[in-house]
Amino acid sequence: MNFESVCDVDILAGFLAFIISVLAFILLAVLGVPVQVVYHKFLSLALTSIVFSFIFALYLYGKSLQANNGALAEGGNTGEHC
Repeated sequence: MNFESVCDVDILAGFLAFIISVLAFILLAVLGVPVQVVYHKFLSLALTSIVFSFIFALYLYGKSLQANNGALAEGGNTGEHC
C-alpha cells in the first residue's frame, strides 16, 4: 500500500478547506457583511472552541469505555500511518 498518496490526500483536503474559507471570507467582505466581528470576538470564539473540543473528547472517551471490545480497533491501532 502506498501511504504517501493517502497523506497527500489529507494535505489536499486541508488546503481545499483553507481555500474555501478564504473565498467565503472574501465573498462576505464584498457583500458588505461586517467581517470584523470575527476579529473582535476572536478570544471568545477560540475559548469556546477549546472548551467544546475538550468536552467532546471526554464524551467520546466515555463512549469508548462503554463500547464492547469488538467495536474498538485492536490495540487502538486504526491503521492510519500519516
